[in-house]
Amino acid sequence: MKFEKPLSGLKVLEMGQLIAGPFTTRMLAEFGAEVIKVEPPGKGDPIRKWRHIYKGSSLWWKVQSRNKKSITINLKSEEGQRIIKELVRSCDIVVENFRPGVESDYIRTILNHCNGDKETAAKKLGISKTKLWRKLKQ
Repeated sequence: MKFEKPLSGLKVLEMGQLIAGPFTTRMLAEFGAEVIKVEPPGKGDPIRKWRHIYKGSSLWWKVQSRNKKSITINLKSEEGQRIIKELVRSCDIVVENFRPGVESDYIRTILNHCNGDKETAAKKLGISKTKLWRKLKQ
């Protein structure tokens, strides 16, 4: 008998690298969420080559990326930004761990593509509406 996992049917977009964002989405994936990991072209997530390498990949990569789908997107290109906007519309949760300053631009993008609905945007980002608006004013 096959049991459905608690987060089955939940779709997550991960725009994070190394530990924090990927660890969060790994936990969601282990409980059944569909996780789409966005990686930069050419090199991918730096954790792919971090620390102990086994058969061409880091052991950290094998652990942090299990149960996820990976997609390569150049977030700096217009085409890449168009793809992200489409993905955001189809996802229930967006997880990111960009460096300060970069995140504000993507939070604005996500907000704009939730039809300007701050409640929906806050839910997708996993933060309160008050904190969302505080971040956007920075």
